[in-house]
Amino acid sequence: MRAPAATASAGLAIVDAPDLDSVERANRVVADALVEAADLGIFVTSAVRYADKVPFDVVQRIAARGLPILIVVNRMPTDESEGRIVLEDLRRVLKDTALRGIEDARVQIVGVAEGRLDPSGERLDPAAAAAVLQRVDELAQDRERRLALARRALEGALAGLGPLLSSVADDVARDATEGEVLRAISKKAYDAELAALFEELRGGTFLRTEVLRHWESYVKADQITRFFSRGLGRIRGTIVTMFRGMPEAPVGVVEKEVTSDVIAVAVSRATEAARRVASEWSTRTGPADQLARDPSLWSASPDLAARIQPRLTDWIGSIATEVQARGAGKRDLAFGVSLGVNALAVAAMVGVFAHTAGVTGTELGIVAATGFLNQKLLQAIFGEAAMREMIAGARERLEALLADEFSKERMRYDRLVTDPVELRTLAEELRAATAGFAG
Repeated sequence: MRAPAATASAGLAIVDAPDLDSVERANRVVADALVEAADLGIFVTSAVRYADKVPFDVVQRIAARGLPILIVVNRMPTDESEGRIVLEDLRRVLKDTALRGIEDARVQIVGVAEGRLDPSGERLDPAAAAAVLQRVDELAQDRERRLALARRALEGALAGLGPLLSSVADDVARDATEGEVLRAISKKAYDAELAALFEELRGGTFLRTEVLRHWESYVKADQITRFFSRGLGRIRGTIVTMFRGMPEAPVGVVEKEVTSDVIAVAVSRATEAARRVASEWSTRTGPADQLARDPSLWSASPDLAARIQPRLTDWIGSIATEVQARGAGKRDLAFGVSLGVNALAVAAMVGVFAHTAGVTGTELGIVAATGFLNQKLLQAIFGEAAMREMIAGARERLEALLADEFSKERMRYDRLVTDPVELRTLAEELRAATAGFAG
């Protein structure tokens, strides 16, 4: 909106800016924008309040931009000598404020006597504020001076960018260090629990006794034990007769129960890893706030079991595929008779968790006993070298599967932290920019 008036000065605008230290962010944004655009900063105080040093910290922020400062002291005593005392004392006060580093030529002080009204009684007598009006008029009429002030303000703003960028770079670098610490905490916890999970799986102790009993009963059946004790070579001619009455392998039950046990132990270890991370993060202010907003970070993901289930099914399928491929040359001898691919796949799966690796049959324990008999069955069909290779491959695929799921679990925490590498790159770029301003 334009409201032209004959008494208005061309090219001049006087704005009462919001407080630079306002509690309202919007006010501070407007005030900063006005300071950047201004050619002169006018600070008004009074003869009874000028000794308050706090406002001068704000005024110094304006002066730091290169703007000249006009300090107006109103409500001055009418006695001229008393007025001089007030202004001299104000100059003394300024020497103990943030303005002490600003050259005197850029800080002008004028006084306005109290109670001097114009004849109408509705406004201040213009003569009382003559020094202020003169200073403003001079600025409005002197274009070159305004341009010089604008250049000075720009130089002041640019000069302030160096320390500001350096400070921001330091803050960013500290954030990068904190991020590295936080990610190291999560990595340590998940690596430790994943290693413990692998150890538990290799030992087979996580498997429930009733599951092992099912499979032990099968591999201890007379027909099976006769098969691997006599060897393949001696029974080629009577293979069909020998397998007549072969017991049915509890494939479905064992596969389901072993899968369930693997999921249970994996979720348990993932939950412990989450608890360890959350416990350490909770001692730090920022991460503690994130944990408070998302309590699920104190345990494994609710869908972890559902994610692992189909992947284990596919894993068992990959074992069956390998069993079928390795047995292709002996299909008429073993697979085409009574054992079948699925039973041998389950045998290989059990071998992943209960492979004896040299343990003798006299060793106590259901895991060792089942593993011993299971190993004998696989050796009889595939040979020892092929059996070990097949079990090692199946174990490797299983561990890769679980490592991938644990990595996804850990990412719940890592993604809450800004990438430290990106932060360090940003800090370096800010410092490089700071060096440019210094030059």
